[in-house]
Amino acid sequence: MACAAPLFALVLFLADPVLAFARDPCHEKTTPECVARQKENCRKAVDQGLATARELPARGPSEIERKRELVSKIETLVADRRRAGADECRTWTEVMGIAFAQ
Repeated sequence: MACAAPLFALVLFLADPVLAFARDPCHEKTTPECVARQKENCRKAVDQGLATARELPARGPSEIERKRELVSKIETLVADRRRAGADECRTWTEVMGIAFAQ
């Protein structure tokens, strides 16, 4: 239970880019400009989420190991999805799934 606080912090921090995207002034989401902006926003959210996971505080050997596993899982997912040319917003959804499953 001691590591619940850092993981909860990760979930809260990861939600911020999603909320920012919801406030996006692009109302017609299918225009080329909006699609490009959405992809860029999702890529930034993925990168920010990964950076946040890397910076999570961890105390004690078990928490340090759990953090290492979490970061490794997210890094692998992001690398695999980008190598496959997958949609960044889909990747973001999967990163959020990992964070919320903790």
